[in-house]
Amino acid sequence: MSLLRCPGSLEGQRFKDNAKGSAYDQLWAIGGASRHIHFNPTPGLLSCADYPASMSCGGTIGAYGAIVLANNCVAKMMASSGDEILQRDIMANEANSMWPITQLSGTDRRGEAFGSAILDPMIGGLGAFSFRDGVDTGGMYLVPKGRAANVEQNELHFPVLYLYRKELPDSGGAGQYRGGNSGELVFIPHKTNRIIQDTATSGAAVPTGMGLFGGNPACTNEYVMVFGSNVREQLAESSIPCNWQELQGRVERLSPKRANIVQESSDVYVIHWAAGAGYGDPILREIALVQKDLVAGSISHGTAEKIYGVVWDYERDLVNVDATERRRQKLRQSRISTFNANSTQERVQESSREFGKRLSGALWYNKRGNSSQWQCGQCGAFLGEGRHNYKVGAHMNRYPVTEGNRLIGDPAAFVDVSIWWNEYCCPHCGVRLDTELVREGDAALWDIEIKLGE
Repeated sequence: MSLLRCPGSLEGQRFKDNAKGSAYDQLWAIGGASRHIHFNPTPGLLSCADYPASMSCGGTIGAYGAIVLANNCVAKMMASSGDEILQRDIMANEANSMWPITQLSGTDRRGEAFGSAILDPMIGGLGAFSFRDGVDTGGMYLVPKGRAANVEQNELHFPVLYLYRKELPDSGGAGQYRGGNSGELVFIPHKTNRIIQDTATSGAAVPTGMGLFGGNPACTNEYVMVFGSNVREQLAESSIPCNWQELQGRVERLSPKRANIVQESSDVYVIHWAAGAGYGDPILREIALVQKDLVAGSISHGTAEKIYGVVWDYERDLVNVDATERRRQKLRQSRISTFNANSTQERVQESSREFGKRLSGALWYNKRGNSSQWQCGQCGAFLGEGRHNYKVGAHMNRYPVTEGNRLIGDPAAFVDVSIWWNEYCCPHCGVRLDTELVREGDAALWDIEIKLGE
């Protein structure tokens, strides 16, 4: 069972979330902070194996799953504090899944047996912060010294030839602050007839970089093989492919745990890996930041218009500000003019410009006498009683998870249950309050509950 994990190791993994958010200035010296955290695992659950349950390398994947949940839990606790200093330290999920390991073996150019792994995907994107973007290919905060090898070093020690390794546009989750992009690598066998490949990862069906307070998810991990490609013919013509989609051949999306995959000399192996999640509603992102991303190639024009609501003027080669404002207003209206999937929504027409406690840019909590109300931070509309789940007062849209990021593949290739991406918006102005990933039939997660003091 892939989520079994020993409690001691799981405690260490979960503490990393607290160290990242609250003790980042105590790197390598976290003993003082750790003494303030009590860890009470429940034996017998999938995340806490009890004797005589078996454990395997799958436990590593389970630890990453726990990190994902702990990160968002701690982040929302920090947001609920109302403390601006704590809120500034909030960070969305990084590439929190087992990075896609490439295990390869066979016979090298000297006729000797070899076997090893390529760990390039350790350089995933860091998640967005509550005040700035994440870091493209910034690595993993839980592995501070993790790094990708020099491509030439890999080619020296293994019989492989890289066609390219590059940062992957749109891989980071969109948001008011964008998640850091990850990367993609592509290689073929070199001076050997074939390589035997094994895949080992998680986060291939469902993104593990889940957005915070309206941010979009990051891309998933992905293995692809282009069997029988025309890459050798292109190389013979002194042409190196810049995108594997340019190649001819049979494209197969490989499962995340598969052994003995034979890669022949003309087969092209493609790997892209998870990135950082976004923070906040993408249409609240400053137009100048979106333009900067477009110029740098960090996002595509399609993503800029569809998700960020930014319209590009191709004749002037810059953003059309007026068209962008109209596009964003249209997006807000479209969010609340569609069928409301939230059948229990409580519509509250009252609003106020007197704001209470800030949780995020779009979600506030307002104490009114002896009661309290959830409040939209953009238009001031009250969203429902504070003793209820704020999502009860939101307009909910349900999309296939592939709508959250163009680089998320169809999860039906690997899981049987339908996966949906829920969007919760203010029913008055259409700003996005939060998003979540759910299975078919799951109720909205009640993730924040604030209890007033006496």
